Amino acid sequence: MKIGTIVAGIAGGIVMFLLGFLFFGYLLSDYFKANTIQYAGLMKDPPIIPFIFMFNLVWAWLIAFILEYGGRTGWAEGAKIGAITLFMISLGINIEFEAFMNVHESMAPILVQLVVIIVMGLIAGAVIGLVQGKFSQKTAEAV
Repeated sequence: MKIGTIVAGIAGGIVMFLLGFLFFGYLLSDYFKANTIQYAGLMKDPPIIPFIFMFNLVWAWLIAFILEYGGRTGWAEGAKIGAITLFMISLGINIEFEAFMNVHESMAPILVQLVVIIVMGLIAGAVIGLVQGKFSQKTAEAV
């Protein structure tokens, strides 16, 4: 894995962490709490913040890895790959949850989450693609 991919993954992870806090921790927190069936012990209060950051970092590195090995850079390619990748991951996880767990009151919170995840993927992916593009330019200039 190239240094640009590592740095881009870290930058994307930070962006995703901040966007997740904004959307899920602040703007939509009450909505998701109201539409989730509550069980004793289901939610950690408070959540473990370092694990949330690592979760975002792993998905951001996946986007950076896909971009690197696809030979793509730039904010537009990053936004596209970020949105598609996070959408597919989120959709898969939500389908699994619906198959095995009784967590949501309806399908509406899943759809809202998918829209938010697409937006997060667009923004974080754009940052990842931009950072990787900067490292690619530096490598090309050095040659």
